[in-house]
Amino acid sequence: MTAATPDHPHVRGTTVRAGWLAALSSGALWGLSGVLVGLALGMSPYAAAGSALLAAVACSTINECVRLCWQLGQDAATGRLRRLAGALRSRPGRLACVAGIFGGPIATVCLYVAYQYAGVAYAYAITALSPAIGALLGLAFLGDRLARRAWLGIVLSVGGAALATYRPPAGAHPHFALGVVFALVCALGYGIEPIFAAGALHLLDAALVNTLRMGTSFTVLALVVLPLLGGYPLLAAALTSRSVLWIAVAGVLSSSGYLLFFLAVDGLGPGRAMPVNLTYVLWAALFGLVILHARPGWGLLLGALVSITGAALVVSGGGRRSEEPVTALGAGA
Repeated sequence: MTAATPDHPHVRGTTVRAGWLAALSSGALWGLSGVLVGLALGMSPYAAAGSALLAAVACSTINECVRLCWQLGQDAATGRLRRLAGALRSRPGRLACVAGIFGGPIATVCLYVAYQYAGVAYAYAITALSPAIGALLGLAFLGDRLARRAWLGIVLSVGGAALATYRPPAGAHPHFALGVVFALVCALGYGIEPIFAAGALHLLDAALVNTLRMGTSFTVLALVVLPLLGGYPLLAAALTSRSVLWIAVAGVLSSSGYLLFFLAVDGLGPGRAMPVNLTYVLWAALFGLVILHARPGWGLLLGALVSITGAALVVSGGGRRSEEPVTALGAGA
């Protein structure tokens, strides 16, 4: 491996220029993916489900299934499938599974409820808090040291989220505030997820960790959460509706976004890759304007920029763990 230098801008196999492009592209794909999921949630049968939570669980189950199949296809093409069983039995594999529970059934379901109540762009603006939450959790449970700029970043992240959502947009859902609460729970889930993913990424490559994460998420959603809510009839109806096409496309886009984010982390390190990737908030606002004709307010755009700036400070000032790839499974990451 060649260290990055001014004469040789290359880090861990991916060029710096390619890393910037991958980070920006992953943000665009995640932003578009969120808008398509939001579009699907407004269609039949989700719109008539009578429960935002049930609709979110059914939609999440389909989305995670698509993403898992896409990832397994990549594993088969690269010869990783034969390593999957051994990885699952290992301690790092189990940590990846725990990360999947926080990132899937908890964070993703809450995110999809937030889509329905607060809108995609506003929900995403709140999830930009996840780096700050992860930094505080690392401080509390992992003994991480935070530089002054990280503390400033945490303040900016919180302030940006508040600025983006303190005033509901025109024509907002009556439960807009509840949507913000669900988005906060999502940010908490995405903040906790990397704590467990970090241990897995020490010994397993990102693709295997991603497969175990998505496999656990899909299994828990399909075999535990969905039957508890009595959601199989809704799932069956969703699978035969037009909305499943949008969910399938969104699943492929988001899974591809994960891969691009991993390439960005490889080329730039998480300290630079994550803030660029967090532009998914702005991409979601842009795609929402083009596809859903949802005009973002200035508060949302300004708050998103402040939150992204705060995230950059948090990740760059996260002390001794700030350059470990612990954020590679975060929301968006």
